[in-house]
Amino acid sequence: MVLSVWLAFVQPASANTFCVPTYSAACPASGINEAEPDLNAALSAYGADGNPDKVIIAPGTLTATDSFTATGNDPLEIIGSGREKTFLTSSASGGTYVLNLGGNNRTITVKDLAVVVPTSFDVGAAVGETADHFESVDLITRNEDSFGVYNPTGGSTFKDIRVFGQNGASFGGVFYQQSYCLTGGITFSDIQVSDAQYGLVWNCPDTNPVTVNRAHFTGADAAIQVSDGALVSVTNSLIESGEGSPIRAFNFVNKPTTLNLNHLTVVATGDPNQPAIHAWVDTVASPTQNINLTLENSIISGFTSPWHLEAPIDQSKGNVILNANYTATDSAGTTNGQAFVTNSNIPFGVPHFVGFDDFHLAAGSPGIDQGDPTTSLPDTDLDGKFRPVDGNADGVAVRDLGAYEFQPTCADDPAFCPPADKTAPKISKVKFSFKRRKGGTLKLRLSEASTVRVTFTPVPKKSKPKRKKVKLTRKAKAGNLTLKIGKRKLGSGRYKLTITATDKAGNKSKTVTRKVRVRV
Repeated sequence: MVLSVWLAFVQPASANTFCVPTYSAACPASGINEAEPDLNAALSAYGADGNPDKVIIAPGTLTATDSFTATGNDPLEIIGSGREKTFLTSSASGGTYVLNLGGNNRTITVKDLAVVVPTSFDVGAAVGETADHFESVDLITRNEDSFGVYNPTGGSTFKDIRVFGQNGASFGGVFYQQSYCLTGGITFSDIQVSDAQYGLVWNCPDTNPVTVNRAHFTGADAAIQVSDGALVSVTNSLIESGEGSPIRAFNFVNKPTTLNLNHLTVVATGDPNQPAIHAWVDTVASPTQNINLTLENSIISGFTSPWHLEAPIDQSKGNVILNANYTATDSAGTTNGQAFVTNSNIPFGVPHFVGFDDFHLAAGSPGIDQGDPTTSLPDTDLDGKFRPVDGNADGVAVRDLGAYEFQPTCADDPAFCPPADKTAPKISKVKFSFKRRKGGTLKLRLSEASTVRVTFTPVPKKSKPKRKKVKLTRKAKAGNLTLKIGKRKLGSGRYKLTITATDKAGNKSKTVTRKVRVRV
């Protein structure tokens, strides 16, 4: 008895769910959900009661007088109704955040909404965060030179993020880290960045490794900039340059800086006189270490120089070392001072894209099947399609160069056309029955999907009373087929039954013939 009473008061922890600004189809009045018109109140209410919290935001625009913030310790989900339906913004005029999720101990997930930097901001940023997670989020600026995510930290993830400006505005920097690193790695996947001076800026040490996979940067003066001991890997990404070098690495500290680039397509859509990759070791009084660059399975096109590397001739200063393999360029790189390039399998030539603004490889491109044949990863490309694919019909699947894997079709090359179907369908297990006043059935089995034609021809043809020839046509899948025949379809007497089947390729079966009798 005592035990049962105790159990009645012990309930499992459950999530707190808030519907902002009121109930909606996604957040109904269930008796458990709470309607809350104030998003800031919802983000912090019950934030330390030991239960996870969820805030579901209806379509519309919510405007903070300063920032939207969250306090507490419990896990929190902030879920919009879609990034083209739910918008968070601010009416503040200072240099603040629209959504400020830093300064707490919560693990926060944000998804399916847009964060809009208003024109009223003095610089400011869309998001501040601490080891949080973002998925299917738009970062939009209406203010020139604001930041997207200022000081993204180790432990964070960003997936399916679109970044762009409105009303002619552009971001100063999108993912902009300035030494507030925390611990752990950070990942970016399925990222689209346009209307920005800087894409990813990272200067945290190698204890905060960065992974970028499937990113598309359009027009950024510096899409990727790493420095001062950073460890960054970028894979399956397309970079369309702006007015500066789109990939930059520099070092003026006594730690090595490492940048790994794999399956990149880097195209000079901006200033072609800027090198695609610019790496330099600064001349400073204190010792510095190397910049280590790896470039693999990539395409650099349209630049006067694919890279320019420079380091002071000083034993206390680091070198710039580029290891380039299986990478196509249409020009030669340059070095200055203690900068060195080791390379192998570096073809020169025009990569042959599909179009001037479509950087998939065209059929016959010299970049097809020219990647490293010994590696197995990555196994997808920027579009998420499988790689490697045999793109030149030599019977061996080798990865392509660049962000996209060529997906050959029959229209590109007859060698990829499926073999012609020359096998005729087969008809078997034919059974016919007809019951007086009830009608009949014709059963048969097909070896493949076909169009079946059935003919009942009276025997003799001029029998009395006069009977008509009856034809039936059906499209059928492979396997058993049953045709029902109405009780008035056939008259009494003998018939010659003929059956043929024709498949999609036009192959015709042997004609099956039976003698049948009908009694009406």
